[in-house]
Amino acid sequence: MPGWDGTVQDGPSKFGMKDSPVTPLLQTAIGTNADKYQGLRPLPGLCGAVIDDYRRRSKVYVSDFTDGLHMKTLSSFLFMFFATFASTVALGVVVDDRSKGTNKCMGVTELVLALAIAGCIHSLVAGCPMAVLRPTGPITLFIIKLYGLSENLKIDFFEWFAWVGLWVGVYMVLIAAFDLCRHIRLATRYLHDMFAFFVCTIYIHDGITGVAGLWPNPEKQLGDRVFWQDDNCASYGCAYFSIILFSITLFGALALNAVTSTRLINEFGRALIKDYALTIAVFVAIAVGYSSPSAQDRDSMDNEQYIPHITLPKIFAPTFNGLPEHNYTERSWWIGLSLGKSALRGEYNGTVDHSADSADRCGMTNSCGFEPVAIFYAAIAAIPVTFWFYFDQLFSCLLHQIGMGPNGQNLSKGAYYHSSFLWMGLFNMFLPMFGLPFVTASLPHSPQFVRALQIRDESTRRVTGVMDNRVAPFLMYLFCGLALFIPTSAGPKLLEFIPKGVVYGILTFVGVAGVLPETGNQLSKRLLLLFSTPSEFPKDEIFTGVPTRTMHLYTFFQASALIICWVITLSSGFGSGQFWQYLGIFFPLWIVALIPIRKKVIPMFIREHELRSYLDTEVSPPAPPAPLLQSPLLLQSPPSPSSSN
Repeated sequence: MPGWDGTVQDGPSKFGMKDSPVTPLLQTAIGTNADKYQGLRPLPGLCGAVIDDYRRRSKVYVSDFTDGLHMKTLSSFLFMFFATFASTVALGVVVDDRSKGTNKCMGVTELVLALAIAGCIHSLVAGCPMAVLRPTGPITLFIIKLYGLSENLKIDFFEWFAWVGLWVGVYMVLIAAFDLCRHIRLATRYLHDMFAFFVCTIYIHDGITGVAGLWPNPEKQLGDRVFWQDDNCASYGCAYFSIILFSITLFGALALNAVTSTRLINEFGRALIKDYALTIAVFVAIAVGYSSPSAQDRDSMDNEQYIPHITLPKIFAPTFNGLPEHNYTERSWWIGLSLGKSALRGEYNGTVDHSADSADRCGMTNSCGFEPVAIFYAAIAAIPVTFWFYFDQLFSCLLHQIGMGPNGQNLSKGAYYHSSFLWMGLFNMFLPMFGLPFVTASLPHSPQFVRALQIRDESTRRVTGVMDNRVAPFLMYLFCGLALFIPTSAGPKLLEFIPKGVVYGILTFVGVAGVLPETGNQLSKRLLLLFSTPSEFPKDEIFTGVPTRTMHLYTFFQASALIICWVITLSSGFGSGQFWQYLGIFFPLWIVALIPIRKKVIPMFIREHELRSYLDTEVSPPAPPAPLLQSPLLLQSPPSPSSSN
């Protein structure tokens, strides 16, 4: 029955423990029977939920591989390879930027390597192998923020990052061990939709700002010419051509992705084109990029027709190594965790200049010590990072497992959360010790991966099954890692043939595809309804069951929360003081605050019955509740046609 906060209490569990509240969204997804509570019930004992994950998944472990012997595995693997790999490469380009990133301390090599290592392991041993594991857009923001903090604190970046990773890993392992993942139930659809929308807008932002960053920088002109830089085009014609490649990738993939809504060819052909939409658009854009022979001249640094491409180290080595920004110094892959007191810039007596005027801004991580007080700072900085991973990881697991099977039920092999969260903690504990970034399950990639594996009836287009398996994700991660090493007869590695305009187009496509109304994100739908008349509204009760102004007010609350997320994220650009630098890393705390805001503040303006029945749920309207106490802030709206108070 409904609780005081609008959630459903199902009483004591079979273990004699009172279950935590189930929000309406999860009630729809996991149902009301015991079978669909898998992964979300409290279990006794340390690591009880993790053990339960493996107990249940072990029964279908063999079929996880045999189910991968299907044509859908090939199409979904190729789709996610380009979507995941290219967007990870694009984020690597962002994070290694000299002025806006980490000044070449971390780059494409590190992000792709972390994706491949963690992904291959996760796809073989985790409870939910379909979660797409990777360094995400928010993770790159965290890395850049942590780099800025290391600059302000005057400590070695790599040591600082390794200690933050250690604390993040400890926090996440404890969360999984004590079965705290189940409290994700407290987050309603209000937060689900806003969070997914925010993550997708990060990809759109990075893609658009990335292609805009290719524009020739007037400050780097020499006379009447623009001197070529690896982060910019060498001429305006080159910049326009990169925008064309960006547009071919973005709009070509969107057009092919929407082919199922047309009457072109037959049902099978339309489904095939949709499965390979991004793959086709990427290959066409690359082919167009190489249509001009002069654009392929990589050796001429001042070639005004040269199109910027992905660049990798000539040998397999960290991005940091051998660059003039770091006085041509090198580091090994192992960072380690030292407890010395010589890491403050200016105190190190080695060959690297740590003075304020030094071009080296990372430090020699294998030789420097680390101030013990900075370990405490790392423990504090790891708290908001862990909060973000809590929501990002568990929301991704929720949204790619619940309601994705036939007729909207869960995936047939069950839902799993704790085991994957445990592995995320281990990955994020050890990867930074090698100078590699954090990883987490990705939105919108994880739900997109499951959609790509859905089997549909060719006549009705209804979902008849999902090929839930471990083969497709393992192949995707494996090929992402191999792409770092595959050479070509022309000299550069295969990865280096991809123009940056194409990379940024893929990044933008992933974000746009994640917020399209067809994905089920109701925030996207209601934002469009702000510009529609009530007669044009969909006939669903979630849009017609409440007065229009009430629905728009609810949309205003979600949109305001989204804007505040972005204001906090971009706060480092508001000033040069340390306050602004520190504020940006704590934006996940605002995500946490939205849970009590939804439960305490929004009901002061919108009736709880309207929230539970129409706006913040997918379930059919329940019987009307008892009359609510009137608040002077409540909208005095008439009852909806389908219910009465």
